[in-house]
Amino acid sequence: MSAFFKQSSRSRLLGTLGTAVVSALILSGCATENPSSDSSSSASAHASSVQSSSASPRVSDQGTTEASAEASSSASTEASAEAKNEATSSDGQKLEEVYAGSEEMKNASSVAVDSEEVKKTAELVNSFETILTKVKVAPSAAPSPENTAEPTSDEEVERQNVEQARAVLDDETIRSIEAVAVDSAAAEFAVQASEYALAGWHYEGSSTVVGTPRMAETQYKGQPARMLEVCMDSSSVKIYDENNQPVKDDNSPKRSLNIYTLVQVDGQWKIATHDFPNNADC
Repeated sequence: MSAFFKQSSRSRLLGTLGTAVVSALILSGCATENPSSDSSSSASAHASSVQSSSASPRVSDQGTTEASAEASSSASTEASAEAKNEATSSDGQKLEEVYAGSEEMKNASSVAVDSEEVKKTAELVNSFETILTKVKVAPSAAPSPENTAEPTSDEEVERQNVEQARAVLDDETIRSIEAVAVDSAAAEFAVQASEYALAGWHYEGSSTVVGTPRMAETQYKGQPARMLEVCMDSSSVKIYDENNQPVKDDNSPKRSLNIYTLVQVDGQWKIATHDFPNNADC
């Protein structure tokens, strides 16, 4: 992989695809400080539900006690799942979410996996995965000049990374990326694709959405947008090197929570931002 890309603190995972397997292979984790990132996947708190009793109501003391015990057990299970999903620092303090739109996601509602917004998100992610199955360095690509001045902001880091990525990719790949993403997401995808091209890697398979997605209506640059939290399952994804040998990482998670912002551009939904919560287990 190329070493000329710089890391932006604003986009902690610049250069990663929105799937568990790629984020694990390209970078070492999904958060700035996430001690749970190397653990095996845990069930999402949103998958927990209180099971209602199918028996007829009973008015005896015993029935009341049993119902109370069942409710207490279910509540305890939910609380445990929620606590497990909370990311904490090394000293046990709860970490605040810092990605753009995190406040809106606090009030997000659960949506069906087959809802239009979730299906569109999966379609856009899968379209980018298809790009990675065949991405190669452009025949006419020339090494971009090294930047002599150190960047002074995250925006400058992103600009330099994108310039160097676009110098590697051919026009068709760039157009394909721009068909599914804009702004910071398009920059992230371009860097990801250029790293694959330079490394000689290619992608096989596609990710799927599992669990219980959540969605919040929001604004993006003054336009109505949708922010979605989805658990992407990459179990069927394989990554191969230039010799067609698998790039193995047995410790990489196969599922990961991803945060996408979808915005309409000329009547078409595209991914505008991509991030991860502090605890990306799902």
